[in-house]
Amino acid sequence: EERLWEFENADIQFSTDSVVTVRFNQTGWQKVKLTVSNGYGSHTAVDSHAVYISLGNVIHDAPFYEDFERPESFEEWVSINYNNTRSYFQPTSTAARSGNHCLMVNNYKRTRQSDLEEIISPALNMSNVQNMTMSFYYSLASADQNFNTGSVDTIKVFASTDCGNTWLLQYRIGGPRIVNAGYMLSQFKPTAGFYWRRERFTLTNNIKRPNVIFKIQYKSSLLSNNLYLDDINIGDALVSDVENLQINEDKLNVFPNPSNGSATVYFFTRGDEKVELSLYDVNGKLVTTLFEGFAGEGDNRIDLNSQIFPTNGVYFLKLKTNYGSYTTRAVITK
Repeated sequence: EERLWEFENADIQFSTDSVVTVRFNQTGWQKVKLTVSNGYGSHTAVDSHAVYISLGNVIHDAPFYEDFERPESFEEWVSINYNNTRSYFQPTSTAARSGNHCLMVNNYKRTRQSDLEEIISPALNMSNVQNMTMSFYYSLASADQNFNTGSVDTIKVFASTDCGNTWLLQYRIGGPRIVNAGYMLSQFKPTAGFYWRRERFTLTNNIKRPNVIFKIQYKSSLLSNNLYLDDINIGDALVSDVENLQINEDKLNVFPNPSNGSATVYFFTRGDEKVELSLYDVNGKLVTTLFEGFAGEGDNRIDLNSQIFPTNGVYFLKLKTNYGSYTTRAVITK
């Protein structure tokens, strides 16, 4: 029996060995071709997604919060679709727990029993994390009212300290209780906050390393509808206050929203009073105080420019007045 391996973007192009060590010189998915021959003929198999080569360097320091509002988010998180099905982790703007974007698996009438879909995080430096926790929000519906007895959906979270060579299980949720949004006999989309559920768990201390990647694995059932995933918090990033902010768009508003940073803040005061308008990032950290002083009775406005916002993403504006505090959300996409 003879074999011939063929590689692209690698230090070797061909090999006839049974076990081959290859070094690829480009990032992304790599194609591998294998031809096996004997006296009865030959067969060739090609896998265009045989190996994924990542950048390898640490992209973010943890604690780390991912709300998928940065354009680069969907480049940093890698979707794995083993069976090349039509259901896989993909970006969407049709729903979000916060902001305007999240990840979804389009399951409705597309799933197979125990189909696996995965999403891989960018590399994180976990060395300085004090609170070894992780949380995320998800929303999952069933496409059948009998999901309480037939659902086998599961979500598992793994971590790897050796670039994905081995994976350590960190968390698992499955069975009928995973379906938090009931059943819907059409395409499911979470249209209100109560459709989202937060899962929070402790991470193992043996992944407190300088280069760690996380894998969220979803296994569907024949009864699955769409799955949505948003607001991933690794290492207990300071977002608890932001997550629970009460949005007061009747007292404080931004237009346009989303914007490229050039926008106008509108706010209303009952009388001539001292006010403070501050800008916070999605982690609840103060970015800058936009205005502090006296504002006249009625409608007021403050113009913003793109230089105020360090990066793309979700920001919160908080207005303090003599009569209370008001908050609104701004999404920046430069």
